[in-house]
Amino acid sequence: MARPPFAVAESDVPYLFCGTKGKLPARYIFSFGAVSGMVAHMLDRSSRPAGEARLRYLDADIEMIAPGDYVTCAVTGRKIPLQALRYWSVDLQEAYWDAEAASQRMVKAGH
Repeated sequence: MARPPFAVAESDVPYLFCGTKGKLPARYIFSFGAVSGMVAHMLDRSSRPAGEARLRYLDADIEMIAPGDYVTCAVTGRKIPLQALRYWSVDLQEAYWDAEAASQRMVKAGH
């Protein structure tokens, strides 16, 4: 049986050489490992200025108006890193730290 087109066998993965420690499969570099996290974080930090972002909150997406690293929760005042932003209100155009903060705001706003 043939492999599906998205499957990759261990023998198909190229190797990267890491100094004197020998070779390391490239899939470890470009996966969820610590190295890929550091590389992604370094690239991410240099591409955006530090500070609060201004966003337009849409139904299933956000639109960046002014770049930044975080937004502020409308209920708690906590800084929410953009990559951790999961809760917001399209009607109120506000971000929330977690589901509890979003729920508190919706009750207060009468939604």
